[in-house]
Amino acid sequence: MKISKPKNQVLDNSDLEDEFFEDVRLIGIVSASEYYQLISYINQRLAFSFVRNHELEIQIQQHFFPVFEYKDEEKLIEHYIFCNRRKTNYMMPDAKNIDFIWLLKGNFQYQEKIQQLPVFLKKVEGIDFCFDIVSNSLKMRQLLII
Repeated sequence: MKISKPKNQVLDNSDLEDEFFEDVRLIGIVSASEYYQLISYINQRLAFSFVRNHELEIQIQQHFFPVFEYKDEEKLIEHYIFCNRRKTNYMMPDAKNIDFIWLLKGNFQYQEKIQQLPVFLKKVEGIDFCFDIVSNSLKMRQLLII
């Protein structure tokens, strides 16, 4: 009689991750500003109304990484800005060149203003550089799933 050992089952969420990121755009922001300053600059300069959402805040060990949210009900786009750096700690250690990650989710493909967002961001006080991020390049992208 053959006795089989129970197999450990591992839940593979990669398909769910891929599905989430299908209609997402990620923009990396390089800035020496503190998160509250940067959000204030973006809200003033680009007429957004980002607010801190404490429920979405990410905790890794003893460090908290704030998340800011703005939902554009008219254009059906959700905007989130993740703070990737707190002093010398990083939410995503593989992305140490990025201080903030702007996640856009929704119907942005045909909206020219949204497509030009990196151009507008470069004009915002406190932003040194910004660029599009390919989600697959982030090893811990699951932290961004809202």
